[in-house]
Amino acid sequence: MAAPVEEAVNALRGNLTENTKLPVPRIVKIYIASLKDDFKEERRMLLETVGPELQTLYDDRTIEIELCDMHFGTGPNGSLVELNPKLLDDHLSEIEICHRDSKSVFFIALLGQNLGNLTIPLQIDIETFDAIKKQSNLEEIERLNSWYKLITGSKFYTLNTDKYRTRDFNELTGECVKLQKLLENKFHEILSQHINEQICDKIKQFQVKAIEHEINKAL
Repeated sequence: MAAPVEEAVNALRGNLTENTKLPVPRIVKIYIASLKDDFKEERRMLLETVGPELQTLYDDRTIEIELCDMHFGTGPNGSLVELNPKLLDDHLSEIEICHRDSKSVFFIALLGQNLGNLTIPLQIDIETFDAIKKQSNLEEIERLNSWYKLITGSKFYTLNTDKYRTRDFNELTGECVKLQKLLENKFHEILSQHINEQICDKIKQFQVKAIEHEINKAL
């Protein structure tokens, strides 16, 4: 129900109380889930054509249409969400916001045959990390240790996210891809050898792709 005119005027003057009833905007906010390199033209059409046309259609009903594509405007390079787990958190948070605020549909998934690459884990438990190192040579262990640190009293090795803020972007991206490929290979080796059922179950969780996390969040 719309706020009474007097309350709205008082609110505009800054006279707010805990009993003030402000009008709530009606919004249809839709998260578009897709890999960055998939359905580029379709996603562009949604943002540049379909969205504005829907907004024109619903303007007289005071409904705001908002389409959210987290890859839009992120440059020509590949997807960074797989290389920086903090970005995945941002994507999942945006899905929560769309679900909370949207008065109708809040999620669309555009999927091809590829689900993307491994998302670098933010944390790896000690047992799994030790299993990875046992499958690694000295150079690979050095790379793992440069990225993951065991905080005193913790049961997890935690990704050194400071690198994302301090390193040159192109250099950082190259290093992240190397770490990503290293983990992908070691996960595959451990699973193929059936080293430990508990560790294998954890690794299968690490192998869940970013797009799968987004869909699971929406469900």
